[in-house]
Parts: sequence; structure tokens; C-alpha cells
Amino acid sequence: TPDALVRYTDEKNVRLLEKYGVYTPVEVAARQEILLDNYSKIINIEAQTMIEMANKEIIPACAKFTKDLAAGIAEKAALGLSSLAETDIAKKVSELTDRAYAATKVLEEVVVEAKLIENVAEAAHNYHDKVVVAMQELRAACDAAETIVSKEYWPFPTYGKLLFGVK
Repeated sequence: TPDALVRYTDEKNVRLLEKYGVYTPVEVAARQEILLDNYSKIINIEAQTMIEMANKEIIPACAKFTKDLAAGIAEKAALGLSSLAETDIAKKVSELTDRAYAATKVLEEVVVEAKLIENVAEAAHNYHDKVVVAMQELRAACDAAETIVSKEYWPFPTYGKLLFGVK
């Protein structure tokens, strides 16, 4: 989107829009600035939402799930029972929780950096090149955790439930 929008004011595009009375050159430039700013604002809202969901819902749910698994592992160990499956699951979820936490921190940092950029084209490119990439990293960790964490702990409807649970 940012790459396309910066081409909006190319001379041939401005001439075409002016020729058919769609926009004046000043209106084309204003429209470009509005569209670039809108792109940045939408990505910012999505990033802020992800940060909040991760910090307030997903990471705590994963931590609670892991804590409860660890308690079950300790109880089984006290009885001399094997807990290989629970231990493996707890390790995986713990790693994914750490990965989600780290990705959230990176996302928080790149969002702050992006907000400081005053040039709308530079800001839009920064949101695309850094913020969206950080969002993808966070989503990957959370999506992986969603496939492991029990539904009783997961704070949102799963993809499976959304896709196949509609009645």
C-alpha cells in the first residue's frame, strides 16, 4: 500500500486525474497524504490492539496454563508417575509464551518509533516494513500457542471454532 500510494502523485497520474476533472494537482497531493496517514493510523490501531490482547489476555492465559501443568507434573512426580507429555507441553507453551512476550516488547518499541516520524510517506513505509513485520512475529507465536493451550484457558474463540463452530 505505501509503495502504491507514493506513486499517486506521479506526473502521469496527476495529468490523467486533472484531464478528466477528477482532482486538481493540489487535491491529488492532499488525497495522497490523507491515504498515507490513514494507512499508518489503521496499522497503529491494529498494533495497539495486538499489544493489548497479548499483554492482558494471551500471555497471562499461557502462563496460567503452564503453571497448572507444572502443578500437575509435581503431583504426578510425588506419586511416582510419569509426566512426559505434560512436561513436553509445558516446555512448548513456556517457550511460546516467552516468544510472544519478546515479540510484544519489539512491537511496542517499533510502534513508538513509527509514531515519531512526521513525514507521512516515511511513516507509512515504516509501519509496513517494521510494525507489520513485528505484528507477524507476535501473531506467529500466539497462533502456535493457540494450538496447544487448552480451550478452558484460551481467552478467545479459536480459528477452528470460528471456522467450523458456526451453527
